[in-house]
Amino acid sequence: ADDRAVGDCILRLWEIAGRSGPATLELDGYQKAITTDLLERNDTEVPIVDGRLTLPLKAHGYRAVRLIPE
Repeated sequence: ADDRAVGDCILRLWEIAGRSGPATLELDGYQKAITTDLLERNDTEVPIVDGRLTLPLKAHGYRAVRLIPE
């Protein structure tokens, strides 16, 4: 993320197979996830459940999410 002092991490995903649908990621050490635009402006909080984050992806689309550590 732009402000490294905060400790946030920006994860950017790019769907290259041409298929829309959910992507599930296993995360360790993060308490909160917030979708962002590609300029890292916060949008919507996404729940991390049992260490997993599920994000919907559009075919050939981009998705960015801010991960906030515990």
